[in-house]
Amino acid sequence: MGGECPYVACIPGKGMLRSAHVREDARRLVELGGAAAPVALAEDEPAYRAAVRRRDALSSHRDDTDAARDIKRRGVTLIRGTGRIAGPGMIDIDGRQVGYRDLVVATGSRPAVPPIRGLDEVAVWTSDQALSAPARPASLMVLGGGAVGCELAQAYAGFGVAVTLVRGPHSLSAAKTQPWPPSWHQFCAAATLTSGSAPRSKSWKLPPTGRPVHCWTAVR
Repeated sequence: MGGECPYVACIPGKGMLRSAHVREDARRLVELGGAAAPVALAEDEPAYRAAVRRRDALSSHRDDTDAARDIKRRGVTLIRGTGRIAGPGMIDIDGRQVGYRDLVVATGSRPAVPPIRGLDEVAVWTSDQALSAPARPASLMVLGGGAVGCELAQAYAGFGVAVTLVRGPHSLSAAKTQPWPPSWHQFCAAATLTSGSAPRSKSWKLPPTGRPVHCWTAVR
């Protein structure tokens, strides 16, 4: 109840990004005038676990119980199940007939994994896993340089993950009316984040080291 935004999209994504940015600001407290001497920060792994705890709290641990209770309190009848249009003015929900006057179909969407040969040989996340997984990967390749891809690349890089952001033939700023601000480039330089363009490849090769690589597809 509430769609993907509260659970595996906007809310947890912005939460992780905020934690990463605060961590980066803490490293620059002297430069920013917030402290007279550098402060000691926890290592990336325990800091990431703390950020995940905050992320999960913000997203209600991906539990829609409160959202369902709230919408019922507002007078909405909530029926969970698989529905189909049974005829004019009638839908069937797992054998239960429900009449309607106006029908709105709002089924939402699912993240998609591109049909790239060899992608099934590596660990692949969709954005759902990227915003709900408890573990911090050692490295991450993000396929897609749009807003979602850039946001999650920054969030993971902020906690010491070696992130490679792979975009299509257009630049990262193709969808923006203004160039990316200097802060983006500063963050990339400080957080081991690299980016590059790639042709519309249809094959995937394992790295020569044989180490697992997490591929995250940012498709929305």
